[in-house]
Amino acid sequence: MALYVGTTAIQNVYLGSTQAKAVYLGAAKVWSAFNPAIFENVTVVDEPTPEGTAGAWFEALGAGGGGGGGYRVNSAASCGAAGGGGGGKIPRIWIPISSFGPTFSLTRGLSGVSGAANGTTPNPGGDGGDSILVTGSITLTAGGGKGGAPGGGQLTNSSAGGAGGVCTAVGLSGVTLLPGAQGGNGRLGSLGGGTNGDPGGSTSSGAGAGGGAGGGTSGSGSGRQGGIGGTSATVTGSDYTVTPPDAAPGEGGAGGGGAPAGSGARPNAAPGGLYGGGGGGGSTRSGVTSGNGGHGTYGNHGYVLLEFSDEEP
Repeated sequence: MALYVGTTAIQNVYLGSTQAKAVYLGAAKVWSAFNPAIFENVTVVDEPTPEGTAGAWFEALGAGGGGGGGYRVNSAASCGAAGGGGGGKIPRIWIPISSFGPTFSLTRGLSGVSGAANGTTPNPGGDGGDSILVTGSITLTAGGGKGGAPGGGQLTNSSAGGAGGVCTAVGLSGVTLLPGAQGGNGRLGSLGGGTNGDPGGSTSSGAGAGGGAGGGTSGSGSGRQGGIGGTSATVTGSDYTVTPPDAAPGEGGAGGGGAPAGSGARPNAAPGGLYGGGGGGGSTRSGVTSGNGGHGTYGNHGYVLLEFSDEEP
């Protein structure tokens, strides 16, 4: 907050030779020597704890896991690739200055990478990164979602969706820990007369939603649909054709949709949404003996905020 003499902002206030920390008009604070320090979506290591602070507000979301890569098959049944898990969330919490050490380290979790389609040996999606605060004896971790399993051949009945991110708190009590939602499981395209990929897991808690699974094929080569991405507390999940809209800062993102199977070049799945949405799983390409299925797609970055204040809540 600023105090002015005319149009000139006051930088320092003294009582005699003693520098004041604050100026009050009655009970209302009208000026403070404290310079607000806000660290949002950055990674810092051993940053000095600001002087004159009463503590800080902290909140975090882990990143979403990537969807697995799709399979290639000639005429046999196949299983679609799984979606990535959503990032876990630590809602906004006050940390008093007495709990801080002289320095702190902050990490923003970055997106789990796409699972690349690679013929008959596709890759799993990458795990989403954790968003972490470390200071003094405190370690707060909003876990990233896990990557989805790749697609497989006719002996693969299902591919496992990436687990939702798990949160932990060490050295501080009263922390709310919200797990992310699981990614959708890929399914063998010939089961039950034709099974589509599972939708991504949805959540109303504020954590990240899971990505939908890609479609597999039946023994005749018919392609199945991919699962839609999971819905978060504020954003509806997408199909494979569109990236979900971004959530507001600090809110969990929706999951990306899994892609449909079929012959010919396959479309890629949709990415997860900001913040912490899981990526969609890749689909099977049928009727060929070379080439690739559809790629899985990345989960999206997490969120981290550390906001120092000179006033206790």
